[in-house]
Amino acid sequence: RARTEGGTAGFIKLVHKKNGELLGATVVAERAGEMIHEWIIALDRGLKVGDLAASIHVYPTYSMGSMQAAAAVRVAQLLGGASGKVMRGLARLSR
Repeated sequence: RARTEGGTAGFIKLVHKKNGELLGATVVAERAGEMIHEWIIALDRGLKVGDLAASIHVYPTYSMGSMQAAAAVRVAQLLGGASGKVMRGLARLSR
């Protein structure tokens, strides 16, 4: 949504453990006050980053940035370690 309205300045920073346990979140953006609530609920309920990445987000909205940040963490988790090596190997075979 930010891109459609020309407001692309800002960022979302997530602090989490390797297992995805959320420890904190920072949102710096024009509508950060509208976006931070999702992270507050996640912290309060003990949700993992992957839980938010897997949840449905309305598109286009500013909260889509939260889902994209969570998804980026989840992809990094999936591509790291032994399972990531297997996935990358399978991807090479399919080319």
